[in-house]
Amino acid sequence: MSKTTYNGKPMPTIDDFCEPKETFHNFEWILFSEKDYIKAKSNTQLKCRCSYCLKDFYRSKGEIAKRIRANKSSMYCSLSCSTSATNKLKRKQPTTLPDYICETCGKLVLGKDTYSSGRFCCRKCANAYSSKFGNTPEKRAQKALSMKKVNSEKVLRPCKRCGQLTECGQLVYNVVCNTCLMNNKSERELYYIQCAFKFSKTLYKYLPGYELLEQYGWYKPIKNNRLGATKDHMVSIYYGWTHNIDPKIISHPANCQIMLLSDNSSKGEKCSITIEQLLKRIEQWENLYGGPDWT
Repeated sequence: MSKTTYNGKPMPTIDDFCEPKETFHNFEWILFSEKDYIKAKSNTQLKCRCSYCLKDFYRSKGEIAKRIRANKSSMYCSLSCSTSATNKLKRKQPTTLPDYICETCGKLVLGKDTYSSGRFCCRKCANAYSSKFGNTPEKRAQKALSMKKVNSEKVLRPCKRCGQLTECGQLVYNVVCNTCLMNNKSERELYYIQCAFKFSKTLYKYLPGYELLEQYGWYKPIKNNRLGATKDHMVSIYYGWTHNIDPKIISHPANCQIMLLSDNSSKGEKCSITIEQLLKRIEQWENLYGGPDWT
């Protein structure tokens, strides 16, 4: 067979990409001639045959050249055919696992029927063993005790501002203690912190708008509940700051109502009741539910 030349050099043939050369004729998936392969460019589509479904399809010369250099004896038209062929080959391979006895029922399991880790014959036996010996109440109690011991250990770290040793859990981002954090805040920031609601969750059912909480739940942007409800100050914190009102009055449960976030945002710093009405509400609240025990 005569070889064509290019610039005085012999043109490589498809056999030059194969190791050894005789293997080219074993590629049953090739449906093109050597002449077509030499004339084709790297992006030219050449006809092939799928090694699994035996359908004809086209692939670029560059992709075909990679398969020939790797001496691949198969070519697939799609990922599904490639996966099916791989799984079929795995099923044909004999298992070399030894036989064993199930730890729950004592049944002899052959190596070819091995289940999971090779200790049980089926899922039912595995679950039965786990419920009986795996996670017993004694082990759960022991684990809870060990976790309590770990959590009870106090780790002291120095505050970066005052240098005082403080428990790690009481440091803000493990850097500054609460005392230094509060000392660096302005009077207005401290007032807003003191006016925050701190009463028990058991009193939510006595608040106006509680039905909105049952219907929409709390506003949680992370959990995509952006239409949820929020706690609102009837007499706003801004009004209390500008009129020098005691923070205990502003943070009283009688000053709290539950509103949807959209309504709360539109309300802003406005007041829905007067300070005289709030004082009456506080008096009625303490007559019904007691004094400062709600904190």
